[in-house]
Amino acid sequence: MLELLSPALSPEAVIAAVQSGADAIYIRFGGASSADFTEEDFFKAVRYCRIRACKVYAEMGTLLWDGEIQAAADLAVRAEEAGVSAMVVHDLGLASVLRAVVPGMALHAGERLGFHSLPGVEAAAQMGFSRVRLPLEMSLREIAFIAAHTAAELEVAVLSGTCLSRTGACLFSAWQDGHSANRGDCLKLCRERYNMGGRMDDNYPLLLKDVCLINRLRELEAAGVACVRLGECAKKPEVTALLTGIYSRCIREERRPSPGELEQITTVFSHREFTEGYLTGDREDMFGAAPKTGGEARRLLAEVRRGYENSEVRRVPAAFYAVVSGGRDIRIAAEDCDGNRVVLSGEKPVAAKGRAVVKKDIEALLYKTGGTPFSCSRAEVMLDEGLELPPGMLEELHRGLLKALAEKRSAPHAGEVGPFPAIPEGKGGPDRLKTIFQVVNADQLIPELAELSPDYLYVPLEILLSDFVRLAPFTDAGTVPVAVLPKVIADPETPKIAEMLERVRGIGVKEALVNDLGHIAIARRAGMAVRGDAGMNLTNSYALGVAQKAGMLSVTASAELRIGQIMELCKPIDLEMIVYGRLPLMVTEHCLVKKSMGRCACLSPASLSNNKGAVFPILRESGCRNVILSSAKLYLADRREDYASIGLWGQRLSFTTESPRECAEVAKSCLGLSEYRPNGLTRGLQYRGVE
Repeated sequence: MLELLSPALSPEAVIAAVQSGADAIYIRFGGASSADFTEEDFFKAVRYCRIRACKVYAEMGTLLWDGEIQAAADLAVRAEEAGVSAMVVHDLGLASVLRAVVPGMALHAGERLGFHSLPGVEAAAQMGFSRVRLPLEMSLREIAFIAAHTAAELEVAVLSGTCLSRTGACLFSAWQDGHSANRGDCLKLCRERYNMGGRMDDNYPLLLKDVCLINRLRELEAAGVACVRLGECAKKPEVTALLTGIYSRCIREERRPSPGELEQITTVFSHREFTEGYLTGDREDMFGAAPKTGGEARRLLAEVRRGYENSEVRRVPAAFYAVVSGGRDIRIAAEDCDGNRVVLSGEKPVAAKGRAVVKKDIEALLYKTGGTPFSCSRAEVMLDEGLELPPGMLEELHRGLLKALAEKRSAPHAGEVGPFPAIPEGKGGPDRLKTIFQVVNADQLIPELAELSPDYLYVPLEILLSDFVRLAPFTDAGTVPVAVLPKVIADPETPKIAEMLERVRGIGVKEALVNDLGHIAIARRAGMAVRGDAGMNLTNSYALGVAQKAGMLSVTASAELRIGQIMELCKPIDLEMIVYGRLPLMVTEHCLVKKSMGRCACLSPASLSNNKGAVFPILRESGCRNVILSSAKLYLADRREDYASIGLWGQRLSFTTESPRECAEVAKSCLGLSEYRPNGLTRGLQYRGVE
């Protein structure tokens, strides 16, 4: 049966979720959506859940800096001491640390890690993750394919807010206002007004309906999903209780929701629209209208609150036993469904002077568990006839037995705690910074650019196949070509990408640039060495260590790291930094150009503008996906002294919307060969950083 996982944003929400049927809850730490818990609250919550057979997952929902890893590991140790069932991790570096610090703790891969295909899920399993949260963008067919080929558990969100961008690939809030979605602080800028200048109504071209899969639970279970998750759109405990109750009943009773239950969901989310588009493949149904205002139905939520506030709905079955025999102390025992057993003894019974105790009276008492987290599944009594018990003694023993059983269930199993691992040893930077040019179209591959003799040239995979002859001036000068893989490679696309890689390898390209740990296996099967792009979100020294152990040649610093943070990183692997270019702010499954123009024209120049006059170019990505680029171009060439001495291996110039001629002029400027300065420049996040 599907496990139902509910959010717990407050201590009250813990009770609301548990008493409404959640099989597990998650408590998030780190980021703007962190739960409102003190450490004492957290321990109480875990104890409450353990007694009632509800799992607790502690989630570290953010990418971490070097200075935050120790505190996150300490939290994991306290979570282990409290008895949580798993840690949900969104940072590769933290995952590697926790494998050493709490080796017995189950780890679940958070959605920001971006494991969206079978190779990614298998890479997660090899890292020690027992469960992987799949991104919202996956179809039922893709989910079923992964489930059929992996031993890792799969978790899917069945009620969630959505972002146009893939999780972990959105820099929009960070770029605009310094609030990092990757650190749990998204400003939801995709829900604001924008214009694309098309002939369709595109005042809100980035706004998607939220995901609701209440009608697809049985299909998800049949596909092999282990757990379904309710997202954090349920901000109030009453809403958590309502949604948990509806989903729990539908799972338990193997049915779709009733019209009344659907109406309740609609009532509390009267300001939102829902879709199943990703799961079913109906992408046209996914875009929403302008955000509506609306309030939750107070009367409905008040009724829900009364349902969980002072009740004990969730019961753990237990068998109860009593032995009452002459000349021996009374013994009473209980054993729950998990094998926890407690035994208490009372006074010896005496010969009855009046009415003797009868078996059915003792059985009736044992079955009375109202107001406790237990239900009596079986009561067995061994009784000698003609005995009398001291008044109230059996009742007192029974109360003590229930309390002792609760205490035993709440006690965590002591887990192993290991030493904090040493920080990866840095290898030191090269004597000379390597220079890397990256292009997005064949026209940018001009001889004038080749004359600048870059060390490496990053070129999209499909251009290597269609226009490899244009690379001749570069390769003749000793430049190493690197195949840039699509940022997202879904399982149905993998055979084609693998075949293209083999062809590229056959013409002499030996290296590939990837955005996902799962892409490493695809590249290596084609005999290619691998470099990591900025989309891998490596923000601490331990994450760099993971990349080094994975056998990568180099990785790219996250665009959210400040210059000072990059300098402080221990670098066990060659590290490059993008010093010029428009950065990808969003990677989306949708063709925004088609939606705006009414036809697919994403190879033509397109852009998005906001009410402040900022213009964001849109590029076509593999599979007709779109990438929204930054409105300004990152330019650090005149700050070379700042980044040349921080241990970098390479500096990358990323050309996107530039004309061929502009590529050459910008490259000369960045290499100190001219006074040319492109327009629309920014220092990016390398100096101001993110929250």
